[in-house]
Amino acid sequence: MAIKKSLFNDSLVHTYKEKNVNKDQLLDKVPTRVISKLPDQMKVDPKSRVIALTFDDGPSVESTNIILESLKKFNAHATFFVLGSRVESHPEIVKKMTALGNEVGNHSWDHSQLTKLSPKKIAVQVNKTQQIIKDSSNYEPTLLRPPYGAFDHKVIASCNSMDIALWDIDPEDWKIRNKEKIIHKVMSKADDGKVILLHDIYRTSAEAAEEIIRLLSEQHYQLVTVSELKEVQKQRNHSVASS
Repeated sequence: MAIKKSLFNDSLVHTYKEKNVNKDQLLDKVPTRVISKLPDQMKVDPKSRVIALTFDDGPSVESTNIILESLKKFNAHATFFVLGSRVESHPEIVKKMTALGNEVGNHSWDHSQLTKLSPKKIAVQVNKTQQIIKDSSNYEPTLLRPPYGAFDHKVIASCNSMDIALWDIDPEDWKIRNKEKIIHKVMSKADDGKVILLHDIYRTSAEAAEEIIRLLSEQHYQLVTVSELKEVQKQRNHSVASS
């Protein structure tokens, strides 16, 4: 019995949608388990421009490390919304993320659309990922980015009071796979207080991120985590209310 793969587009992860295009996700080696300390937060000036880079679907040995080294070079931070199934294979990268002061968020275990699951299965997706991140890095996420940005009351009730973290700018880097186009789409919309969505499982996205980090830094943006961005917004709102 033959069934068209397109019928399952909402359920399949990118790896299975386009195997040849996504072959870079299948080459990562399995490392040993490691533990890391909690990261030190960067000093953020709420009066200066801030922007948050976020990366979904990792970690990946090659692409994530390219991004981490670029962030380190420019004294910048980002938030990585990881899949538990990939953390299981690459715990040492999560350790490196937190050691360099970046934030790690929960992106479910295997990129299932949570709104299509029962509350019990949602809890498994979230809690299993929370546990493996904590086991791998001694860090416990406070943010959940539901796959496809899809959430409802069931998801909210099942995420243990975690905050839902979405985005403002989506260059669809997973689709276009072109470094220059990704850079243009991001930089043409970059602005103070925005959250940018990218994916750290594609080489083109990692190379684009290198250039985006450089350009934003040169434009005097503070590249912060999502939680740091929220804190800046809170301080700004308090300052306005007090004036």
